[in-house]
Amino acid sequence: MDDDTLHQAVDKMIKLHGGQAMSVSALKAEDMLAKGNIEGFYAWNRICAAITDIERKARPPAP
Repeated sequence: MDDDTLHQAVDKMIKLHGGQAMSVSALKAEDMLAKGNIEGFYAWNRICAAITDIERKARPPAP
């Protein structure tokens, strides 16, 4: 998965699932692994990592 595709997938997951985007993505990763689709598993893990990064940057700093 190239970076443009990754960003498109992340944007779509956030738009569709909002605050649940990470959870939904993690479930999709687990489903890929259960089906033996290692490439799909890695792709969804990259999506999870990108969503986590976006969420971390969006949080206000702790006082």
